Amino acid sequence: MEKLSMATTILCAVALAALAAAATGGEAAVVEHTFVVHEMNQTHLCNTTKIYVVNGQLPGPTIDVTDGDTVVVHVQNRLPHGLTIHWHGVRQMRSCWSDGAGFVTECPVPPGGERVYRFSVTGQVGTLWWHAHVTCLRATVAGAFVIRPRDGRYPFPTPAKDVPIIIGEWWQLDLVELDRRMHDGNFDDNPLSATINGKLGDLSNCSGRPERRRSPDTIVVATMNNVSFRQPTNASLLERYYERRTSGLYTEDLPDRPPRPYNYTDRDLIPPGPLEEALEPTFKATKLRRFRYNTSVEIIFQSTALLQSDSNPMHLHGYDFFVLAMGLGNYDPKTDPNKFNYHNPPLRNTVQVPRTGWAAVRFVTDNPGMWYLHCHFEFHIIMGMATAFIVEDGPTPDTSLPPPPPEFKTCGANGLTHP
Repeated sequence: MEKLSMATTILCAVALAALAAAATGGEAAVVEHTFVVHEMNQTHLCNTTKIYVVNGQLPGPTIDVTDGDTVVVHVQNRLPHGLTIHWHGVRQMRSCWSDGAGFVTECPVPPGGERVYRFSVTGQVGTLWWHAHVTCLRATVAGAFVIRPRDGRYPFPTPAKDVPIIIGEWWQLDLVELDRRMHDGNFDDNPLSATINGKLGDLSNCSGRPERRRSPDTIVVATMNNVSFRQPTNASLLERYYERRTSGLYTEDLPDRPPRPYNYTDRDLIPPGPLEEALEPTFKATKLRRFRYNTSVEIIFQSTALLQSDSNPMHLHGYDFFVLAMGLGNYDPKTDPNKFNYHNPPLRNTVQVPRTGWAAVRFVTDNPGMWYLHCHFEFHIIMGMATAFIVEDGPTPDTSLPPPPPEFKTCGANGLTHP
């Protein structure tokens, strides 16, 4: 699909030469924030647009913590629709209840409602981000999440100063309306511009309407092994799994591999044509995979040319994974494992699977719960390029998912469905 895709916010850290400001040792702290999520108007590119923000800020507040700290965020939803907040890249060790994946780990906070997210940040250092995880709100409801080392020692030369840079999108279309259009199978809309820390250059002379680029392949589904993920709209997968009330909600039989092998990266398949339905018959279902605790899992993400030609940023909640190798074309299980890097593979929470290529990742299931796996393009999530992994409890209380915390609100209490 040749279009500006819903990549939303990407986060990086830039080191600048200035005075040092690194965190040092000491006891773990409780870092507390209040996020009031509301609407406001901003004028850019000759138009005034309604956007959704936290505490009147775009991007939202930076959460700055030290390894070992506990984070407490009070979210007040002043929007006319539901909301969750996901702490992207935070491992959430034994705190799956606070992961903030809408309808996977919790039902959204209803309009006028509140939610307390409480979790510890342990064994992680780096710059991550937080963002909304219901509808397309993460285009503007997002911010930096910085984790500093407890002893003040970085695994790289200590930066003199760090400046989080958030690259986002600017949509003239209301984001909730955008979500509705995508759910209806309309993928013609594109962001008008990109933002850097919420800013964008107004280069238009306002003499006419800005041109809207259009996709050539309304597309209604995306898949993993021919299954298009059907997301629940009135239940939380984690809540029902914990209560053992899963009948009729999901099954645990996501296929190990595509049912029918073919030349996945044949570029003649990029335009819509008569071969798609025969090569990749698709059905919508909520199919998951279950893994025992402390199991080594290896995944080969194979991009296909069918109906789309984007690279796919695949993100796994609750885990970092080692990226063993990447390549172009079709993955060859006989020869490509010889390229795997077992010595010093990069550790990521998201891997960019190359356009018509593949990526091999591996992780160990040491964090029990229900964890969302999905492409991080918003329209690909809506189209169904997603699933969830169940990781069973380990043999001890310290290796098991604890019960929901007192502040967790069940879906019945939220009484909310998808907007």
